[in-house]
Amino acid sequence: MPFSPRLRRRIRQLHRWIALAFSLPLLILALTGFLLSFEPLLNSMSRGTDNLTAARSIELLQSVDPQGKAKTVTHRSYEGTLEVAGPGLRPMVLDIETGEVTQHGIIARTFILSRQIHKAFVGDLSWLVLISTIAMGVLIILGLLMGWPRRANTVSGWHRVGAWIGMPLLAITTVTGVLMSFGVTMGGGGAAPMTMGRLSEPMSMVQAVQAVEAQQDLSAMAWIRPAGPRIMMRYAQGDRFQGYFVTPDEIVAVPRNLPRAIHEGLWSIPLGLAMNLIVSILTTGLILTGLIIWLRRRRPASSLAAYQNVPR
Repeated sequence: MPFSPRLRRRIRQLHRWIALAFSLPLLILALTGFLLSFEPLLNSMSRGTDNLTAARSIELLQSVDPQGKAKTVTHRSYEGTLEVAGPGLRPMVLDIETGEVTQHGIIARTFILSRQIHKAFVGDLSWLVLISTIAMGVLIILGLLMGWPRRANTVSGWHRVGAWIGMPLLAITTVTGVLMSFGVTMGGGGAAPMTMGRLSEPMSMVQAVQAVEAQQDLSAMAWIRPAGPRIMMRYAQGDRFQGYFVTPDEIVAVPRNLPRAIHEGLWSIPLGLAMNLIVSILTTGLILTGLIIWLRRRRPASSLAAYQNVPR
């Protein structure tokens, strides 16, 4: 049933003001998402270049953590470092080749900062990230209600056509972002059945590294860290990333956390990268063209008001 002209006008106004209110946070999410799109690719492309082995990992761990406090190990092969952290243990970045305590390079620092901002902006504003993501979903629905766009070689025409063409990807990214915010994993990741990867006793990081090396090339490991009472590893496997539960006897493939895999592009590194780049660029373009359209609409009204206030 077609909407009345008045209702269409109300929908356009609501779309315009929600977009204006959330333009800055959505722009920040788009730009940080753009940067984070490249991290899986760099990790995959540099896989094996630093020749990380279990023996070298254990040597590095024991040099800075002789008491075995480490609970998290993060491997950034694109800069050749191993980051070690745990309760009562100051996070340390180790150069895999020299064994010296070092600092992250500019690329890793950019990814770390981008992830912090993408998740919670500044401080603890994760609620604003969630509200902004929901607002994006509302904008998509309102855009659908506004109807099929007319092609026109104008800013408004490109804005509408671009939104319609990219709407499926925008919707997928928005929905998966909301699901991640609410902890929905669809039975994958850390929400997998507790019978998988169950530990009969606590396991040290050295033991975890040894267990991984017994079945996989450790140089493709992205990180090892706790997932509740279990230990989980992310591993670069072919053109995607796979999660594993680590036990002393085996490593068990984890059912895929679909919202996270899709949102972060872990399901397929080349296709996930392409999807996230398109979404980031498209979101940025829609915000900027939307602001241009809004400013153009305001300018005639402001000019008319100024003209009417001129003394005669």
